[in-house]
Amino acid sequence: MKKMLILGLLLVIVSTVCFAAPTVNGPTGLIKSPSADSLAAGEFDLALHNYNKTNILTFNLGLAKGFEAGVSARNRDNSNSARGFLKYTIVPERSGQIGIAVGARASSNYTSFFVVGSKYLPEIGVRGHLGMETGGDGTFFVSASKTLPSKQAFPKMIAMGEFYGGELNLGLRMLLTRDVNLDLCLMDLSGAMIGLGFHSSF
Repeated sequence: MKKMLILGLLLVIVSTVCFAAPTVNGPTGLIKSPSADSLAAGEFDLALHNYNKTNILTFNLGLAKGFEAGVSARNRDNSNSARGFLKYTIVPERSGQIGIAVGARASSNYTSFFVVGSKYLPEIGVRGHLGMETGGDGTFFVSASKTLPSKQAFPKMIAMGEFYGGELNLGLRMLLTRDVNLDLCLMDLSGAMIGLGFHSSF
């Protein structure tokens, strides 16, 4: 209940311009939760996250309009694993229209599917995301983000918050340049996560 109250307060104060960056789980989005945005054809993201003593290297590529695919390689205690993922934006987000995307993540012993809706809410200045993932017994998530006011183009700061499968994650995405971002996050209000990403196109 306390986490839901904190998230409720966060939703009141956050909104965003979405900057494409991989989640720690792979598909583009916020911290763990994906958004309904997908990379444009020819765009790509390369990101390195460190979380829970695990290094995660992620590569995402826009294959076609609204369709992205990628792979993540994980290393922990000299043990390596990899997983692939896909995301497709069925309905692009527009004024008065909720964006909707579906996707999947898979490894040798794990498969999960997700659906997410994203919408900017001008009445409260929030861009929010709501979705469900089939991993485990099913994971519900709600998230939001806000571009903090700045008088200069860069760096920009985006505050992020999400309630993901019972965890409350908070973070700050710093856009150091148009193509480089640094993520600093507090996972479930206890563990730290840091990520460095690069965004470009072919």
